[in-house]
Amino acid sequence: MRPNSEVVVGVDGSAGSAAAVRWAAHLAESNRDLLAIVHSSDACDSVLAQSSAVRAELRAAVRPLVDAAREIAALAEPALPVRSEILLGTPWRQLADLSRRAGLLVVGRSGQNRARTVLLGSTPTRLAARTPCPLAVVPAGAMWPPERVVVAVGAQPEDVELLRYAELTAASIRVPLTAVHVTPDGTAPAGIEPPGTQLLTGQPTAELTRFCRPRDLLVIGRRARRSAITQEPRYRQLLDTAACPVVLVPLARPTEVRDELSRAVTDRADTQPEGALL
Repeated sequence: MRPNSEVVVGVDGSAGSAAAVRWAAHLAESNRDLLAIVHSSDACDSVLAQSSAVRAELRAAVRPLVDAAREIAALAEPALPVRSEILLGTPWRQLADLSRRAGLLVVGRSGQNRARTVLLGSTPTRLAARTPCPLAVVPAGAMWPPERVVVAVGAQPEDVELLRYAELTAASIRVPLTAVHVTPDGTAPAGIEPPGTQLLTGQPTAELTRFCRPRDLLVIGRRARRSAITQEPRYRQLLDTAACPVVLVPLARPTEVRDELSRAVTDRADTQPEGALL
């Protein structure tokens, strides 16, 4: 995330969202970011069409919920700058729209194998295919700080971007980084980075779920070339069942990554003294 960007956390009054607020507050403080606490009441079009007074009453009804979330954030990080917002409409659509301007979107998970609160019933998996910024899903029992950051890498060009995100996250919270690659036959593909990546053999979701501990932070990538339909079952399993918080990072298309790397090499060559070795 960029320094002084905004971490947006969705709240609904559940234990999962309380854990998400605490976790988001700590991470925002580590990154010197701002924290935005957002509640979206699931209001239909007929409600939204009512008078401003009706909409004001709806917002007033949930204000205590948002104030309680602000108190949780203040207890976690007293000096952290926090703003709050109450929206009316479909929760996942509202959060997806806010994610366009955020450095990270955080939502909570109510319990193991479930995401069934008013705000988060299917919100994590809906958001997983739609947010332009990274998405963090935090289970109710999440603790801070994590003991390590685990990143699941491949051997594609866009994995450079994923690894860089995980490295920056681990550095900001001052914990070790562990890179893993899941393969069905135990063979590492050519070009896997970084050196020392641990190989896990089996099905990716099962192996990552088994490998990660509750005090970990798992970072995985969302690859642009795959369809949301193809990826959603895998996202749903990891986001709903992982014992630790999971950050899903949207990755650039491979051609975009190659273009960026090519520009970086060109820029570096242009700045080298004559006769210098690249």
